[in-house]
Amino acid sequence: MGDKKLGVYWGNDSLYFLECAGTEPVQPFNIPFTSQNTRKQPGDTYAPDGTQMSNNIQEYCSRHRISSMPVYLGLPTKEIIFRSFIIPWMQSNEIKGVVDFESSKYIPFAIEDLVYSYHPIIITQDGVKRIRIIFVAIKKEALNAYIATFEQAGLTMEFIEPATMSLIRGLTFHNFLPQEQTAAIITKEGMGGKIIIIDKGIPQFVREFYLKSAGGSDDLDDQMLMTRLFNEIRISLDYFSRQDSFLEVKQIVFVAKAKEAELAQSLEKEIGLSVQFINTQALLNLNETEDLNYVNCFGATLQEDVNSPAVFNLSPQKPKSFKFRGSASTKKLNYKTVAGVVLVCAGILSMVLLNTNQFVTKPTAQKEDLEIQLGVDKGASTQKLTEKTAALKKKLEGFANVRLSSNVTFFLAVLPKMLPEGTWIENLEVTYERKIEEKPTPVITISGFVYLENVGEQFRVVHKFVRNIKNNQDFAKHFESIELDTSSTQRMNDYIVTSFKILCQ
Repeated sequence: MGDKKLGVYWGNDSLYFLECAGTEPVQPFNIPFTSQNTRKQPGDTYAPDGTQMSNNIQEYCSRHRISSMPVYLGLPTKEIIFRSFIIPWMQSNEIKGVVDFESSKYIPFAIEDLVYSYHPIIITQDGVKRIRIIFVAIKKEALNAYIATFEQAGLTMEFIEPATMSLIRGLTFHNFLPQEQTAAIITKEGMGGKIIIIDKGIPQFVREFYLKSAGGSDDLDDQMLMTRLFNEIRISLDYFSRQDSFLEVKQIVFVAKAKEAELAQSLEKEIGLSVQFINTQALLNLNETEDLNYVNCFGATLQEDVNSPAVFNLSPQKPKSFKFRGSASTKKLNYKTVAGVVLVCAGILSMVLLNTNQFVTKPTAQKEDLEIQLGVDKGASTQKLTEKTAALKKKLEGFANVRLSSNVTFFLAVLPKMLPEGTWIENLEVTYERKIEEKPTPVITISGFVYLENVGEQFRVVHKFVRNIKNNQDFAKHFESIELDTSSTQRMNDYIVTSFKILCQ
């Protein structure tokens, strides 16, 4: 039995704990969420609120004799911002600055308001080396609320990460994930599910879904639930294939309770991909429970036991100490060697001084020619000349980018006619990109939202809007490509909506 660790996962309805000894699960327990210990959010989810939950944690830990052990926390998907984007290849020490700038295009928050982590992956597109960035973040305010809840309960936070990574690590520990293939991990727990698409163990896409519409009844027959599950999976796979043409899902890893085994077989026939069914009991090896939420707890505690290809540490940053290989040592001087080196250096220095005198006295015709060319600027400093050159270049660039005509009026007139029901545009950005020896070409970024009572249909409507744009020949002829850049489900006031960004270029 190894050192004791406490894995924690903030679930949808409870706070889940799993005490582990080394890599062995020992005892699970959970604290149900109530109106007294948490704050209910839209969508029937709960967030930390006040000190009552801290008191509950102290009480439950005392009851289960939990004390003085590090805590590994898995954060719920609803709190995590997950994005993937591509940047030009560059040196590793330059990546962070570019990520700070580029991420602002894909997230609705200032980077200063986030705690984030990212993982760079070198890829090749059309023979050009680039870097794919997997970006994971959480709002500082939300993270601080979680940390305060546990610290007030007297627990020490050792490591914090998205529960998505905890699940991947738990499956990796048992060798359930393909190492060289792109695979989709699908989990089902009650009326909810999640799909995580990974490539070589690194998440590329994460989406959480619900099998009932907002305000709908839980009384759905098995056939209806299965149909909705398959539709959600198909929508997610289709969306991912449109976003990333370089990766193709080859296998599905379906994680659920033992009673869902037949569902995995039906999924394989319906989707047409190989499906590997993983019983949660096989992951936990606990007789007390087969609850999937404890798998997240278990995976979080394996942070130091599994060599993960990517680590997204959202813990408050600690000062880093750098150690250099080797250490300073004291040696006795060899005075004969030192004397020889001094004599050699003295000879070289004498030769340098003699040659330098010849170069100084040599006529400099080039200098006189340069002074004639400079004319009135002959006495100007190097800095002044550099500033003047930059100012002239900037003026020339400004004239080169002047547009004499525009298609903006046409774009504004035709786009509203292509909007499906329930769709609206929040922001329309039109720029012109100048290519070498060619006329400037328009680049349009269309950002907006979709709302339908059936949340699952919102993704379909987004794709319908993209198809409408592509099929409009008068509009599409202005662009080489029209693609859905990003799309994600989020909450707006009391409604679940789907945001989108379409890039026409």
